[in-house]
Amino acid sequence: MVTTMELLIQTWFFDVKESVKGVQDHDNYKDNGLYDVETIVVESSNIGAAQIALKIGKNNQKEFLKKLGFFKKLDIELFEAEEPIGNPNNWKEHETTRIGFGHSFSVTPLHLVKAYASLANDGYTVSPTFTLNPKKNSDQNILLKKESSDYFLSLLNAVITKTKFTGPRVKIDGYNIGGKTGTSELLKPKGGYYKDRNRTSFIGIFPINNPRYVVYTAIKYPKKPTDSNERMTGAVVNAPLVKKIIFEMIKILNLPSYRHDNLIKAEIKQIYKYGYAFL
Repeated sequence: MVTTMELLIQTWFFDVKESVKGVQDHDNYKDNGLYDVETIVVESSNIGAAQIALKIGKNNQKEFLKKLGFFKKLDIELFEAEEPIGNPNNWKEHETTRIGFGHSFSVTPLHLVKAYASLANDGYTVSPTFTLNPKKNSDQNILLKKESSDYFLSLLNAVITKTKFTGPRVKIDGYNIGGKTGTSELLKPKGGYYKDRNRTSFIGIFPINNPRYVVYTAIKYPKKPTDSNERMTGAVVNAPLVKKIIFEMIKILNLPSYRHDNLIKAEIKQIYKYGYAFL
């Protein structure tokens, strides 16, 4: 028997042709402008991500960020650990839509790495540490279904395998990698945003079919080469850097390559039958 929710999720497409709640995309939409979840992630559509956030709703959004640990300091061996910056008491549609694509809420790089590691770890919380005797990972699971972790990894893998620009800058033959770019305009001291100054990032997970490593890089205001007309983005600046880091890790750790038939396969039409979404 096919449930109503399953039928709904199978037809989840979002119209990204028009701005939503003031949210816009940097690039023009492709094809007919109707994106599914994977296309929204692959194309880095702010409009699509904002619509997903509205569908999830602010209460579910806040609860999931809480599960990720985004409302408290990390329990690590450094006094410099900082608490994320967000205002849970001022969380309306404006904040909900912007948080959907990474604005209006600030976390430390290690918060982000922990979140990706935990989501890739079948939802079991991974505790970062700087010591040689790592802390025991928690038995707490932040996901209701293991398939949510599989789908998360498949989305990251799609960024590498289904993009004409980002993917080739990250791919390493014989190794299955997943990841996501990030590009945001820098704030001006007196308010507003610079149009020519970005913070760029890329976070990668590998091997995507058996996750063991998370690599994150971020660069503030990368300078454009004088002979380049490219916009400084996570794909341009950070994706090649992460590839170099992973390549060196492969050599240092002597990591074996993987067969292509071990690639992760996850299908949202099959696994999201009861409306659990990413919770």
